[in-house]
Amino acid sequence: MNAPTVQPPLGDRAAAGNWSLGCLAAMMLLLLGCPQVKELEIPPFKKAVHGEGVLLCLDAPGCGCGIESLEYRWGYEHHVRVVVEQVLDPPADGSSVKCSLVELLDEREAPAGTKFDLIGQAGPPNFEEVVQHADDGWRLSDGEPFAGADEIVNAQISDLLGQDRGLIISFEFPEGGSGGLVASAITAFD
Repeated sequence: MNAPTVQPPLGDRAAAGNWSLGCLAAMMLLLLGCPQVKELEIPPFKKAVHGEGVLLCLDAPGCGCGIESLEYRWGYEHHVRVVVEQVLDPPADGSSVKCSLVELLDEREAPAGTKFDLIGQAGPPNFEEVVQHADDGWRLSDGEPFAGADEIVNAQISDLLGQDRGLIISFEFPEGGSGGLVASAITAFD
């Protein structure tokens, strides 16, 4: 035999309804995401990100491809405070988060000899979107100039760009961040 259902007094039901609405509102905020403030250490170089095309993006975890209002400088490590917000209806090839600079806490020149690799996948889209030949030498797609370490590296870059092969270009800041970016080696893979 089932126990009879006891209805709480009207005041208690109204309080329960308000509590339910409060829980629903809190769950919506969790789903939509509240802006968060966090600190990040950003290395003195960008990374190649492959999607609809190839982009050079900051290595800033949780910030998509960049940070609004940050005047990024190749060759400098950046310690920043950012606000991270969810983008409710991001474009198909866009990030679902937006990061905005709150404060540049520190900016330090990369030590001499700092090295990194840009890795391009085989096939389209290929590395020609990231590495371009300019009248005054080589440039990355964001405009950052670089030089080949020697004529052999320059010739290899020229020969391998445009092929449907993956590429790893090794870079370094031989004199520190302000001394310029140098491509020290290039390797192709299938």
